[in-house]
Amino acid sequence: METTDATPEDTLHGEAAEEAQLTLTDPVRLGWVLDKPGEVHGGMGPNARLRLAARVTAIGPAAVDPATGRPFARLLAARAAVIEEVPTEGMRLS
Repeated sequence: METTDATPEDTLHGEAAEEAQLTLTDPVRLGWVLDKPGEVHGGMGPNARLRLAARVTAIGPAAVDPATGRPFARLLAARAAVIEEVPTEGMRLS
């Protein structure tokens, strides 16, 4: 979660707009995954990663990743396909 955001949902909206040029609505909390080693993002230590989902209401043009100079890759998928493919092992569902 960004330190300037009041809620994880605020971070979801901001990151979706910034990185994927998406406008979202009605975010829901799906559950969370415990990351005991906490090795992501430079070793921040043990933490829980919240999983969120939201409806996409607008899709803008793909933006360029400032780190690579290439457009961000995006994959649009049907909800049923995502449900089948997203790993939920170890996830605590809300």
